[in-house]
Amino acid sequence: MRITAFATLVSSIGTCCATVILLFTLIEMGNQRKSAYMPNLVLGRSNFYIYANKSTGTVDIWSPIKLTESDLKAVKRLGGIPVNLYNIGMGAAKAISFSWKFDVDRYINVIMELDTEKKYMIKFDENRFLQVSQQGIKTYFPMRDLEDSIDYILPTHVEKEPYKLMLPSSYQLLTSIVYTLSCKKGAEFTSTSSLDLNLILNYLDIGNNKHKKEFLIQPHLTAIYTEENRVLTEVSGVILSKEAK
Repeated sequence: MRITAFATLVSSIGTCCATVILLFTLIEMGNQRKSAYMPNLVLGRSNFYIYANKSTGTVDIWSPIKLTESDLKAVKRLGGIPVNLYNIGMGAAKAISFSWKFDVDRYINVIMELDTEKKYMIKFDENRFLQVSQQGIKTYFPMRDLEDSIDYILPTHVEKEPYKLMLPSSYQLLTSIVYTLSCKKGAEFTSTSSLDLNLILNYLDIGNNKHKKEFLIQPHLTAIYTEENRVLTEVSGVILSKEAK
């Protein structure tokens, strides 16, 4: 009788253990199936070149590639600098919204401190346009390019080319002014490294699960060319990023 009861107990324990193992196996299989379709958005590095603009006296002609003298003659204003966005996950990312965040007021304060000759006047107008006045010429930059959306991004094993996010034009211009004035005043360029930019991404996977990522983006200078009187003529560098914790 005792042997029968003991055998029944052992059998019950074995059945329970097998059920628990099967449950964990099914959970793990479910997690693996989900991860197999999980997108993973990351940023790549991008090169940039900035050249002096004789009409403005500012290094504000931006380009993702090195320009020749003949190229510069045909360029009148700053160009867009792409930041490469990749999906290194296994599944597609969809309904992607992104927003650029940077402290415009801090930029303006830095420019005011450096601009002892009062060459630049920068303010927001009533429509939240960034207004930059220089030598009597006013330029308006709408802040709407700080936010946008993307329908979807396929994984890199399907789509090799990255999606190119363009740096906000207002950020590029303010950075140009800071670089120009820093050189004119003999200020350390390393002090401008704190003028960074954040990119916030919100997106869905194919199961409509929500994901969010934030990246810190910083321009790092690799070469600086000036004239004898500290006039900045050319800057080159690379846009680097890291995921914010």
